[in-house]
Amino acid sequence: MQKYKKLRLKALCLTLSLPLILSGCNNSAIEVRDRAFIQAIGIDGEENPSVVVSIFGNDDNEDYSIYGGEGKTIFEAIADAETKQDKNLFIGHIELIALGKRNLREDLEILLSNSHISPSCTVVYSDINAGEIISDKNSWELLETIKIKSKNGYISRKSVINVLDDLLGSDKAAAIPIIEDDEINMAIIGENGLKGILTKTESQGLSWLSESIKTLTLPIEMENEIINLRVESVKSRVTSAIDGNKITTTFYISFTGDVLEKNYTLEQISESAQQTITSLCQSAVQRTVHSLNVDVLNIEKSIKAADYNFYIENKDNWSEMLKSVNFKYEIELLK
Repeated sequence: MQKYKKLRLKALCLTLSLPLILSGCNNSAIEVRDRAFIQAIGIDGEENPSVVVSIFGNDDNEDYSIYGGEGKTIFEAIADAETKQDKNLFIGHIELIALGKRNLREDLEILLSNSHISPSCTVVYSDINAGEIISDKNSWELLETIKIKSKNGYISRKSVINVLDDLLGSDKAAAIPIIEDDEINMAIIGENGLKGILTKTESQGLSWLSESIKTLTLPIEMENEIINLRVESVKSRVTSAIDGNKITTTFYISFTGDVLEKNYTLEQISESAQQTITSLCQSAVQRTVHSLNVDVLNIEKSIKAADYNFYIENKDNWSEMLKSVNFKYEIELLK
């Protein structure tokens, strides 16, 4: 079954290559000037979907235009939105997908396989109204904000393929940025909706474990004062070891850094930095694994890689297996 899921996910991605080959400029029935390119889409509706689309600037030099549509399917709703203006809507350039209270896995699989969107599209979630995220915000600015917050370790940017990969796991849950009250946080989403919203500390821990950090300034408490460590080049990986029925999962994190205060060296702050990062990671694991009982950290994959037979024998009790995992953290500040 797991092998089938992997093959299906790969097949969805491979379908993207065909339209790129078959839709060259010479053979296209629709000229570029007759197309309106969708940059972002919001999808709501527990049964019949409604969509809000943001279109790249038109001939009047507007930054973007917003249109809405409804239908029995996502594509029918997009077709309805198309009637609100005079061009053919093209979905192949979508950069941002906002999802509401729907079956996330089903929607993403449909969009990926039938609409030829990129697997790298950014995904966000709204527990209130996904369409309002698109209609009320400049999509380009929102995308830039997500990228900056992700590389700085406040949230983890998630793509279509990231979310689908998580949703195909045994617990059918994924970590996705959530937009609420003009704030961007991290949430744990199941196939059919919200499971929980992470705190700032838990989100930061998730970023360290997910290798989404590019650069950040990490405050370190040293002898009753705060020292700032400039962090770069974060690398993380997860492995598991099986001893009888005991599972030990280890997160390895390495990074380079510079102390911003001249009166301290890397050697002096190294241990405190390791403790600070370990604490952040522990908070993320406590919330996701122990409180919500979900794996959004590739723990299941690491167990399967460590001992496939053990995994197969116990996968029907995945929830209990996950609860029994012992966690270790190896943090290395590279000199």
